[in-house]
Amino acid sequence: MIVFTKHARARMDERDITEQAVKRALRKGTVYTSPAEVTYGCYKLTHADIVVIMATDETDNIVILTTYKAV
Repeated sequence: MIVFTKHARARMDERDITEQAVKRALRKGTVYTSPAEVTYGCYKLTHADIVVIMATDETDNIVILTTYKAV
């Protein structure tokens, strides 16, 4: 299951990023997991100029923490 935090929803609205774009990024994107790229147990995912910061919870839900457009 994909869970969007309130913060993520607010940033998606501000930055005109749709839920569909985030889900597409999850399917097709590149995940960065090296300590140099990611902190605090989170993952950084990129696809088509969309960046998604996410984590997984104890039940393996994907928790979307924030999103932004790459410059």
